[in-house]
Amino acid sequence: MVKRRRAREDARRATGTAGARAAAGPDPADGGRSATTDRPAGRDAAGPRVSETAIPRLAGAGSRPPAGVVRVGDDAGARALANRLLTPGRRWPVALISTAAGNDRPYVDAEALKAEIGDLAEVVVLSTGSPSWAFSEVMPHMTQVYGGASRVYDVEHDWVANPRRSTLRFAYSAADGPSVVDGLTHDVLNIAVRSGILDRRRAATTVVVVGGKVAGLVGERALVLLDDGGMASVPRELAVPGLSLEQVLQVGQRVEGGLDRETRFLDLRAALEPATGPAAAARFAAAYTHGDVVLARVGAVSRDVVELQPLPGFTVRLGRDRVTGNERDQLDDLFTTGEVVAGRVVVETDEHGNRRVSLRLDDIDDDIDEPLPAPALLDGGPPWLLRQATDTRPWEAAPPSSRRPTPSGVGALGSAGAAVAAGGPAP
Repeated sequence: MVKRRRAREDARRATGTAGARAAAGPDPADGGRSATTDRPAGRDAAGPRVSETAIPRLAGAGSRPPAGVVRVGDDAGARALANRLLTPGRRWPVALISTAAGNDRPYVDAEALKAEIGDLAEVVVLSTGSPSWAFSEVMPHMTQVYGGASRVYDVEHDWVANPRRSTLRFAYSAADGPSVVDGLTHDVLNIAVRSGILDRRRAATTVVVVGGKVAGLVGERALVLLDDGGMASVPRELAVPGLSLEQVLQVGQRVEGGLDRETRFLDLRAALEPATGPAAAARFAAAYTHGDVVLARVGAVSRDVVELQPLPGFTVRLGRDRVTGNERDQLDDLFTTGEVVAGRVVVETDEHGNRRVSLRLDDIDDDIDEPLPAPALLDGGPPWLLRQATDTRPWEAAPPSSRRPTPSGVGALGSAGAAVAAGGPAP
């Protein structure tokens, strides 16, 4: 732990406050490249209008989003859209794409986005100019879009008080369009998984269980060649939210999941349940024994407590006494959410004979103690953790028969251990 403290102090002195500013990401309210770059000079600077063909749909009637792209090109439609976004009880997310000033079409391909997400969300194109002025007058500060910006509005209203909950994405040219489509797709999927929209949709439609092999990993998706010769893709939201696909899948691995024939998304969450759900604690206990040194991912950390995840569905809370012998240490100075650390397995039995598995870090010597490989989350997959890995994205989880596991998949773990306790001013 002494080595860890020194490393933290060196890093803190080297980065100072500049690192904190960089980690915060771009600020839509700053003077850099943002939607304000293409802002009209005044309220009379109306851009070209998109032909309005779907204003009646903006009332939000029906149980499914509009089948096509909705286009808003006048002030009344823009105000109606803003009011609907702010009204509680909306049934689906809305992906709103604005045109760049002086253009009648957005740089972002709205039809391509709609084809990607199907009826998981509504896609709307808003004209920059007078309509975007009208929209911005109704919307709260920093929740607007205009001038080529896009964002997804969640069915929940956290984004009203915290606009950063709705990521603002920018397209400055047609070349930026595909990356924005990809970002908006993942924003929609995050919302659909978190809010239960995806599961409700699955219950109302026919989802076929299919198998195939991973053909490639491209960005935040895995491409799967199905047994019938067709193709499907696995977004990371349909694997383990909060983890990269490289932590779950690898080329050549065989997978099985539920296929949505409309979007061609393959859902692996059910197959991953043993590693991400309530059974993960028992599976961890079955795979390791007292004294083993294992890898764990740092979850939440405070001054006095750090949470470690040796499996995505199994979290261990450690107080300072299990981490360091220095009572003056503050754990949030020693750990960063997302980093990977080594810990020693501790198996304890209470007065009722119940076994409890935990970890401790205070007796780990980084130069001597070599951790065992982390297990795979699916059969044939890669180890889900590597020693030097650091991933600072927030954890989003809802979520070998041998004593010393190898990366052979948590699905192959034995059943023993089941009793273990477990933006900017308006345009």
